[in-house]
Amino acid sequence: MATLWLPVVTLDGVDVSASITGQIQVEAEEATSRISSFIMRPDSGTISAGDWLGVAATIDFKTVTSAGATIAQTRIFTGTVDQAVYDPSTRLTSFDCTDEMQGQFEAKTQAQIDAIMLN
Repeated sequence: MATLWLPVVTLDGVDVSASITGQIQVEAEEATSRISSFIMRPDSGTISAGDWLGVAATIDFKTVTSAGATIAQTRIFTGTVDQAVYDPSTRLTSFDCTDEMQGQFEAKTQAQIDAIMLN
């Protein structure tokens, strides 16, 4: 039986995977914030890209059998929407997200950072 990899993208806790078009990118480098980007075709109606700013975003990859049974699901990104841009001519919204790792560490004392690194 064959296995498939499927992306699972959520915004504000809602699975929007079926609306994603094109590639999903996640960049992770040592000592920097993890960032992701993807493009979504929003539902019809009024679109206000600014409403997405700061919203929780997750990206998982799910492995399923050809019959549709889930084998495993792995989270590769957890963060928030940093930028959302709606293009009225294509009716697509592009999203840039960040996990804000650097900002989280900048607000901590050296003792707090040391405690995190030791765990």
